[in-house]
Amino acid sequence: MQYLALGLRQDLGREVVAVWPRKLDLPARRDLIVKELADTGHLRATVKVPDAVAPVDIDVDLKSRLITTSIDISAPREGRSKTRISWLLRQLRDAPPALRVDVSYPLVRDTTSQLLALAHEKPDRLLLPSDPKREPRAFTLALARDMGIKRGKGQGSFVGETKQHVLDFYRVVVQQIKPWTAAAPRLPSPPEESEPEASPRPPDFSAEDTRDPGEGRDPSN
Repeated sequence: MQYLALGLRQDLGREVVAVWPRKLDLPARRDLIVKELADTGHLRATVKVPDAVAPVDIDVDLKSRLITTSIDISAPREGRSKTRISWLLRQLRDAPPALRVDVSYPLVRDTTSQLLALAHEKPDRLLLPSDPKREPRAFTLALARDMGIKRGKGQGSFVGETKQHVLDFYRVVVQQIKPWTAAAPRLPSPPEESEPEASPRPPDFSAEDTRDPGEGRDPSN
């Protein structure tokens, strides 16, 4: 992981770091990795790239011999449920069809999951079946690849294939996605010219040549 972080730092020109559990020194970290490997058959790590939409999680399953890279993204906080899903899919036009898209929803355990190719064909497949109007809370994008089994760092090796998979995932998925930001609130449009009428609502602060309180025409006259 340190080798991978240094390589990304070299190519991106930014301070890329491998993320480890806090307050653990190297021996404790090694013990934790060994225990997880023995208990689950998995090796897991995370790489953080400054200003990227999310850290890249790496999961190596030694039983199935698969490497999976993934990111977790917060869903937009505005718009209808389908609009929020479309926001994500528009940014994944050039991503691999085998990319898996998982959608989680607030206050329910159920999630939806589809391959990107099927999600592009029909985005409604990612809506919550029991409540299609429920807005998504977060997205997980994951891409799996066969694990290298050779020694060394070349093609077909564990290190080489892991490195290439992370680079490909970052290039075609991570760097293509911009995090959602709320639009700035908009001032009201200038009203059409008309004779002012009395109203319980005050005139817009930004309006030009507006009446002062008490200057509106009484609509009963």
